[in-house]
Amino acid sequence: MTLTCEFCNKKYANKYTLKNHQNTAKRCLTIQNKQCTTKYKCENCRKSFTQKSHLNSHMKACKFTMEIKSLEEKHEKEIKEQQKKHKEEMLQQEGKYLLQIDKLQERIQELAKLAIDKPTTTNTTTNVLNLSPFNMEDISIKDKINTFYNLEYLRKGHKGVAEFTRENLLLDDKGKLKYVCCDPSRMIFKYRDETGEMRKDVKANRLSKKITPDIMYKAHSIVVDEVNKLAEEESDRNIEFYDMYFKLKELEENPEKLGNELTKITT
Repeated sequence: MTLTCEFCNKKYANKYTLKNHQNTAKRCLTIQNKQCTTKYKCENCRKSFTQKSHLNSHMKACKFTMEIKSLEEKHEKEIKEQQKKHKEEMLQQEGKYLLQIDKLQERIQELAKLAIDKPTTTNTTTNVLNLSPFNMEDISIKDKINTFYNLEYLRKGHKGVAEFTRENLLLDDKGKLKYVCCDPSRMIFKYRDETGEMRKDVKANRLSKKITPDIMYKAHSIVVDEVNKLAEEESDRNIEFYDMYFKLKELEENPEKLGNELTKITT
């Protein structure tokens, strides 16, 4: 027994396949003056599907997912090679430095004594005392990242994250910093929390770990949007956007990279 579609006259073996055809086939939907309603979306490339089985099949061969995996493997390999090369260079230098250790230790002790005897002043003392409160747990931080972090910041990498953070998160209503670097040599930052208590953030680790997940989520969204805009003949440019994303991803393992950039613009 076969069933015939009343709209396009195609034949099917049972009611299930007939109903599925009438709800998903583009030609049949056009005859019915209906639009295809998509329910399932690929999280990586944002393509939409009407059936979960179609999405599952797509996920096994999603080009965007495969390219990201390939780039991650390439990036990890490059990092390991750089680390190996750096280790070899350090070992080569070690022999030379051993002969100078005694003199250097004596010099360090002399400098340490001078540092203790000599009073120090910084031009950030007044700024630290007059800081406006900065609530690092403020839920609006996520909204600001989603709204204002854009492709121009992404292109600048870690420096762009620092600039975005200063311009959108660290200034009070009067344009004064709420989070300052008071010791650039050790990358020590200070701020007042929502209760007014002074807090210290070494190498900006706490701030970096707070904003990095949302920055990476927004960066991924930007990359997907830009890649989808490219014409087929521009597909080679995909690597440009993927490289920007993976260089930024270093913040997840090395949050002090953000601290280094913030030191330059918050001291």
